[in-house]
Amino acid sequence: MGDEAGLPWVLELRIPSAPGVAKLKVSGRTIIGRADREKGLYPDLDLTPWGAMELGVAAEHVAIYPVEDRLMIIDLGSGKPSLLNNERLGSEPRVLSHGDDVQLGVLHLQISVIASPTQGSIVRHQSAVALAEESDPRPGTGQVILIVEDEPETSEIFRLIMERAGYTVHTCREVVSAIRVLNSESPSAIILDLMLPDIHGLELCRYVRRDIAQHDIPIVVVSAAVTQATINQTMEVGADVFLGKPVSMKQLVQVVSSLVKWHEGRRPTFQTKRLDGTAKLRAMPADIRQDAIVLFISGYQEPIAVVVPSRITIGRRSGGSASRRPHVDLDRYGAFDAGVSRVHAAIYREPEGFYIEDLESSNGTFIDNTQIAPNTRYPLKNAAEVSFGNLHARIFFFDETEDALLTDAVVPPRPKPSPE
Repeated sequence: MGDEAGLPWVLELRIPSAPGVAKLKVSGRTIIGRADREKGLYPDLDLTPWGAMELGVAAEHVAIYPVEDRLMIIDLGSGKPSLLNNERLGSEPRVLSHGDDVQLGVLHLQISVIASPTQGSIVRHQSAVALAEESDPRPGTGQVILIVEDEPETSEIFRLIMERAGYTVHTCREVVSAIRVLNSESPSAIILDLMLPDIHGLELCRYVRRDIAQHDIPIVVVSAAVTQATINQTMEVGADVFLGKPVSMKQLVQVVSSLVKWHEGRRPTFQTKRLDGTAKLRAMPADIRQDAIVLFISGYQEPIAVVVPSRITIGRRSGGSASRRPHVDLDRYGAFDAGVSRVHAAIYREPEGFYIEDLESSNGTFIDNTQIAPNTRYPLKNAAEVSFGNLHARIFFFDETEDALLTDAVVPPRPKPSPE
């Protein structure tokens, strides 16, 4: 590639005493401090929102800048304490590394390098994949690379580096958008983060290996979650390469170029197993989208994602009055011909999970091929097959409970509450 030196570094600065993190892109001399309007000083990273003035941070406290393949930090004569890993910073620059602790006044910053021009390593790759160690990998010829990354700074760097390498890039910030792209075209490779806002990135790996025709698209996972369990899970669901953060831009291009080259050549040594069956969509840890469900309609690959505040209705809009239109309209999936009623069924979200109720539809609602009685709420299991008349769907939802609880728990039908 040859021009890594012109690429920025992406840093994440975490302040242990405060919520949230600061993102910083470093491509030249970058000043960290606090804004001083009287003197007209505005640093590149203003720590004022984190109480910088009260914590003894100077207006122009330190500078960070790249030198060849290293990142340097220097005190700018702040007159305040400046420490790197508990050692005082002076007028001589010091090397700044991933995991370092920087103290400005009494404000601590934990430094994480997310992306760098050259620093990084391949954590794991499939045994059948032999990655070329090319100093100048073969440039792309416009092949499409799909980047699935929710951090704007990281996504932008990945996009820039892949476009410089000759590829066409599509970016998505969550799994559902990525599935829409995959339903309209087949990229030559996927660069995938794991911690995404809607669904865990491993589920996109499963979807590609299980549910699309071009199931052997190379997948490169780039993640800060470098634990043995995560790496093993990533390999088991069919990812080809796992790169830990900080990731080297040079190495990322080398890996993607190698995989694209082998994929196009249909090398017999490059084989990706296809996953069988249907896996659950796992939740993100914490309180992300616990009120959402995703429906996959049989014969259609594009999913329907919908939030369930407490109750939604499913049916078709055609021929109905405005007051009787459902929240989820199945008209474009052939609902009329499949015998879907205008307001066919309802889905409820309750503390213990999701329930479905047939609303006296003409052709019935079925769970796993068993018709349910109207006006009675039945529990929905994750990945359940639900039919609205003759229109078949699979419903996924996000739950923090373990798989065993989702598959083995037996919840009795809930009768519809009597009106008071």
